[in-house]
Amino acid sequence: MSTPRFIALVALSLTFVAFGLYLSSPNSDGLSLRDSIHEALIYAAVLDTVAPRGQTIILVAVTDSNSFGERRAVTHLIPSRNPLRFVSETDVTVPDADLERYWRNFYARFPGSSGWYTMSDIEYNAAHREAMVWVRHHCGGLCGSWDLVKLS
Repeated sequence: MSTPRFIALVALSLTFVAFGLYLSSPNSDGLSLRDSIHEALIYAAVLDTVAPRGQTIILVAVTDSNSFGERRAVTHLIPSRNPLRFVSETDVTVPDADLERYWRNFYARFPGSSGWYTMSDIEYNAAHREAMVWVRHHCGGLCGSWDLVKLS
């Protein structure tokens, strides 16, 4: 084997090793890129089951400890069949008074949406073959739901 070819093979091997380490090294959320992508795909599947097709999904990044919203790396990897917009809790805080005006203003600010959603962290069974996520949907004064979505 010629020296340039050997050097190219060694460089290529080191690149694959470095990429493998990159995929498995934890990010600021404590997840590897591989795990972040896996969680993002689970959240996408959950949204596909609860959100009406074709409407903009307003997804709130809740700031409680151990919440979905703390996983910033995951939230921006979520693929969706619907337009997806991330907002903070302060963007959707409901005032104590005049809910009708709040929702009128909300839908003017986020046209094409069906309200806003929050999601829990993903809980897995012991074998990691099933996942469950709580989804909360707000869509008006007396409109909303809680769903427990189980994926296997």
